[in-house]
Amino acid sequence: EMDLREDCIDPGRPKTYPQYRGRKGRAEMPDDQAEIEQLRSLVVRFACTLGMAPEEAKALDIAASMLGVKRLPVMDILKKDGPLSPEDRKRMEENSGLWAEFAGKVDVLRELGVAECLEKYTEHWDGSGRAGLAGAEIPLGARVLALCYHYSGMISDRAYRKALTTKRALAELVRLSGTV
Repeated sequence: EMDLREDCIDPGRPKTYPQYRGRKGRAEMPDDQAEIEQLRSLVVRFACTLGMAPEEAKALDIAASMLGVKRLPVMDILKKDGPLSPEDRKRMEENSGLWAEFAGKVDVLRELGVAECLEKYTEHWDGSGRAGLAGAEIPLGARVLALCYHYSGMISDRAYRKALTTKRALAELVRLSGTV
């Protein structure tokens, strides 16, 4: 059993990842895989920094991987240039719900807390999320996953915008704190 507290990252993976900017080349990974690896690294390091238990960090690592996989059925929408249509938004929401439901049906994912993270990472601190949970009602793992997911998205190129700088992404997270 690996001890994630020792170096905060699975010893088999690189300890740091250069900031993802939507370019191929980092470890010869396709862009989507590089972004998933970035998210995995962020959640594990953040969990360890917060002093979360190794099992919780591992659950977040698995949840981050599943978030990457869950994007595959809606990749056409994610690569769209411009605003999403109401139909696109509905399809995105349905896709998120399906993955949380799937994880909830797999005993090991439920027991590790992965299912709960995937189900509740879309909640908002102010209670305006899907299930209406607010503040500390949202499990810490789901909050860590949401924060890292949003940050990773901000510092990554999108079809409709270039990646934000680290400084700008952090300022945006601060601006949104208390709401999302």
